[in-house]
Amino acid sequence: MSDALTRLRRLARPMAWAATLALVLIPLFWGIGLVSGEYRLNHLEADLGIALPDTVPTANVIAVHASGAVAVALLLMVIWNMRRLFLLFARGDVFGPEAAQTIRRIGMWMLATALFGVVNRTFSVLILTLANPSGQRSLSIGFSSQDVFLMISAGLLVAIGWAMSEAARLADENRSFV
Repeated sequence: MSDALTRLRRLARPMAWAATLALVLIPLFWGIGLVSGEYRLNHLEADLGIALPDTVPTANVIAVHASGAVAVALLLMVIWNMRRLFLLFARGDVFGPEAAQTIRRIGMWMLATALFGVVNRTFSVLILTLANPSGQRSLSIGFSSQDVFLMISAGLLVAIGWAMSEAARLADENRSFV
C-alpha cells in the first residue's frame, strides 16, 4: 500500500466520525435554536434586510421555518454522502465506481443546496412581507458570491465523479484484455 493511500485512509476515519457528529449536531442545534426563539422575527428581519409588519400571520412564520428545515435537510444529505465517501476511502476504495458515484451525488446535493438557498431567501422575504400593506411588500432575488462558489464547486464535483466513473470503466475494460 502506498504512503499516499495510507495517509488518505488515516485521514478518512476521523473525517467520517466528524461527518457523523455533524449529522447529529446540526439538526440538534437547529432545533434548539428554533425552540429557544433564536429564529425570532426580528432576527429574520435583520438577516434578510426587510421591514416586517407588526404582526406576521403564524402560517407565514411556519412556512419560513419549514423552508429552513428543507435547507437543513439538503445540507444533511451533502454531509451524509461525504461521510459515505470517507468510509469508502477508509476501506481503501478510492477509485472504484461507488466512490465516483458518491462524489457525483455530493456535487448534485451541493448544487441543490445552493439553488435552494437562493429560492429560500426569495421565498422568505416574499412570505414574511405578504402581510404588509400594498406597496410595502418585498420581493428580493439575489445571488451571493457564496452561492456562485457553491454552484461552481458542485459542478466540479459532478464532473470529477463522471471522470472517475469513466476511469473506473476503462480500468475494468483494460483488466478484461489482460
